[in-house]
Amino acid sequence: MKRWTLKIVEVLLLYVAYILYCKSGGSRSPKQLRMELIEKIISENHRDQFSATSGRPSNSPSPLRLTTEHFPHVIPATEKISNPMRQCTLSSRKRDSRGKSVRNETRYQCTECQVSRCVVPSFKNYYTKTNI
Repeated sequence: MKRWTLKIVEVLLLYVAYILYCKSGGSRSPKQLRMELIEKIISENHRDQFSATSGRPSNSPSPLRLTTEHFPHVIPATEKISNPMRQCTLSSRKRDSRGKSVRNETRYQCTECQVSRCVVPSFKNYYTKTNI
C-alpha cells in the first residue's frame, strides 16, 4: 500500500472507533480517545530489551561499557595454544602511514565483555572515556 492510503485507512479506523465509542456511552473528545488508543498500543507492545540481531557489529561503542565493572584477565590457554593472543580491537582501528590497519596482539581480554584489549592504554581509555 502507498503511504497516503495507509494514512486514510488510519483516519477511517480512528473515526469508526470514535463512533463505536460514542454509541457505547463514551464522553471523551476524538483527540482524547486517539491519545488513549495510542498510549494503550504503546504500553501493550513495549519491550525493555530487544532481541539480538545478526549481522555486522556496530561501529559505535556500547553505552553499557561505561556502567559495569570491567577488569582485564589473561585469555585462557587451550589444548593446542599455551599462550593464546588476540588482536586488540581498539588498536586495530588505527592506521599506519601507508593507510593499513595496525596489528597489535594482546593476551588480555575483558572479564565482562570477552573483548580483547591492550592493557595499556586501550583498556583504561575504552572503559572510562566517552569519546574515543
